[in-house]
Amino acid sequence: MTLFVGGAGTYYGFSLSENSFTGSVPSQLGRLTGLTGHFNLYSNQLCGAVPPELAALSSQADAWSLEEGNVGLLSGACPTPAPTSLPTAVPAPAPTPAPNFAPTAAPASPMTTAGPTVSPPPSPEPTPGPSATPDPLIYANATSSAGGLSRPLELASGTTVRLALSAADEVLRLSWISANGQEDKAAGRSYGGHDWEGVPPLAFTFDCQALRNGAGCAVAIPNTANGSSIGGYFLTRFTDDGDDRDDRALASRFLAKATFGPSRASITDLVGRLGGSAEAWVQVLLL
Repeated sequence: MTLFVGGAGTYYGFSLSENSFTGSVPSQLGRLTGLTGHFNLYSNQLCGAVPPELAALSSQADAWSLEEGNVGLLSGACPTPAPTSLPTAVPAPAPTPAPNFAPTAAPASPMTTAGPTVSPPPSPEPTPGPSATPDPLIYANATSSAGGLSRPLELASGTTVRLALSAADEVLRLSWISANGQEDKAAGRSYGGHDWEGVPPLAFTFDCQALRNGAGCAVAIPNTANGSSIGGYFLTRFTDDGDDRDDRALASRFLAKATFGPSRASITDLVGRLGGSAEAWVQVLLL
């Protein structure tokens, strides 16, 4: 048993019992001069004489248990270990030589006549199919008239078109306009960069999800009723031109926010009959 014990101090108790320690009791345990409580080394496999330095501490300990379970301490001697015998090497058996076999000649194979080599027919070139080119976006980019009102752009009837979204400072409007310009029926609008939406009375349905990467919306333009001489579907652009807007542009901007969309007739009525006054327009609605 090898043990290192520190310097002097006060110890209430010291116990290394039931640990299967072997060998003699270390004399370093005599350094526990400040021991005041119990001292236990029982139930180990210690042997030999108790060091006098440790025996001197037995008078100051409350409980002293040293010899119990340590038979060697009673005899005062440690047994001499038996010499360890080296293992005897077992001779390895001699290897058995393998038998030699004479090689056997393989029978000659008859000559084979090579037949003609048949090459597979070449694979036909795949015929490229027609490439699907998406319809271009349609912008209401006709030359702006005074006051930010663009010249309407007529759309082909009986087709599906892709309409671009409006800019942040403009309103795009899709409507049916009669040939004489007196009748204007709203069908849809896009304002401030928002998606197209249907507005009464025609309220078209717009598909904006399929064209999300193209930043546009698809809409089906119906066939023009009773021929193109009656009227057609037009795309109109209203813009904010700043301080140079005339009364018609101001009226168009107001009606775009207050109604389902301006028309030529509603703009003319607001500017002419009501003098461009938004208050007068509201009073007419309340009558």
